[in-house]
Amino acid sequence: DVRGASRHDGSVRKVLRFVAILIVALGALTWIAYGALARTTNQWFERDTALRAKAVVFGARSSLLASWGDRGALEELLSEVSRDERIMAVGACSVDLDLVAKTKEFPSEFSCRSMKNAVERSDGAIPSSAIAELPGGEVELTLVPLDDSKLEPGFVVVIHDMSYVDRRESAVRWMLLVAFGVLAAAAAGMTIVAAQLS
Repeated sequence: DVRGASRHDGSVRKVLRFVAILIVALGALTWIAYGALARTTNQWFERDTALRAKAVVFGARSSLLASWGDRGALEELLSEVSRDERIMAVGACSVDLDLVAKTKEFPSEFSCRSMKNAVERSDGAIPSSAIAELPGGEVELTLVPLDDSKLEPGFVVVIHDMSYVDRRESAVRWMLLVAFGVLAAAAAGMTIVAAQLS
């Protein structure tokens, strides 16, 4: 009858309204979770990269200090330091902020002064490091001072390619989108089935 059909239509509208609100809520929760996860993982990656850079430089510290006055020997050592696949380039800066040696891939956009200023301006959680932009994407600059009691050699800067972080973040984003789609479809289906059975 007309009254029953009207009641049924009203029930369907309520179910559809509830499903729509549920999907919006799930979408908001997924977006919030993605933002929190992206920030946390980025911080982990940046901290890990900075620690790796410092460990590599400290491991070669004695050789770097011994070769500081010899540009050829110093560049050879820097090339060895940069063998890690994630390291884009390595440079050696004097206390006067002159670039005394560098690897072949060292970006021309950077000078010792600009890198030091970038690190000093950085408000990140990782000391002596900063994220900078290049045409090819983001890189992380890590400045590692070489302290010595007899001379002031300056510091070594390690430039890491951060494109792998973007790739991982993209993978996480797709995983969360898929999870959201599955949850939204399951929640909508269960709600509709429950409404029909009630």
